[in-house]
Amino acid sequence: MADAYSPETQPAHFPTHARPENAKFTDYSDKMANQHGLYIDIYALHAKARVAFKAFLTSFQDSFDTSLDVSTFVGHVEPIRKMRAVDRQMQIGLDLPASNVFQAKLNLHNVGLLAKMVYPLVDTTHVGGGQGPGTWNVQRAHVKAGGDPIFKVKFKNLITGPNVNPRGPALIDGLKGYIGNISYSFDLPSGFFNDEGDTGFLYPQLINLSFSFFPFNEKVPAWTQEVDKGSDGKTIRFTRENYPYAHTSAGNVLLNSWAAATTDEMNRVNEARLTQTLGSGT
Repeated sequence: MADAYSPETQPAHFPTHARPENAKFTDYSDKMANQHGLYIDIYALHAKARVAFKAFLTSFQDSFDTSLDVSTFVGHVEPIRKMRAVDRQMQIGLDLPASNVFQAKLNLHNVGLLAKMVYPLVDTTHVGGGQGPGTWNVQRAHVKAGGDPIFKVKFKNLITGPNVNPRGPALIDGLKGYIGNISYSFDLPSGFFNDEGDTGFLYPQLINLSFSFFPFNEKVPAWTQEVDKGSDGKTIRFTRENYPYAHTSAGNVLLNSWAAATTDEMNRVNEARLTQTLGSGT
């Protein structure tokens, strides 16, 4: 990340140039990411570490597995299925391009930090002889209570927690869950940078990154039934209005999907009404 910022309150910020000697260089993708909050923001609660990637998305998949139990009974022509739980899994893929050696170093550092963040927080103990030469020593690590890797991930309104804030940081407004299956590769045809100040270090110009995210909900998403006061009817509502994605036209503002009122349809209706009004001379 660039200059000092508060991870609790401020969005990630990407530097627009590498070093003072490259101050005239401007990466407009940095400007867009900073201006519009176009980044995947990841915060590790157990490690208190944060990393953010510009949203050069290559894939965005979201699946809801109902984990059905299947039972077969004699005399039934079809099996009986019962839901156990809803297992949500997201697959995120993105490219990490570098316009100069500084960005290449930053990308390599951030990918490495993400890999480190999936390891737990542990207590360590030393067993055996002393620390001096010729002695043996074994270090044992035990995962601390609450040290399991848990993350909060934020991407605009498409990955967000109950508090809907498109530009909010992951720590405050992110969706809580687990990260798994981190995979990345260096795009070899794109080549590598090397810094004259380094001795033999290589930095890939393009990194292809993907990971799985398994959200869990701090507020249970479910349908609830409430009795309407003053009537005998019952109202069924979903507990989270902006689930799984947030949008500005929440509630009853949007038209029902079965209303068959597309934009084109409404335009034709309005045109017919206007023609009728003009034709009647009123």
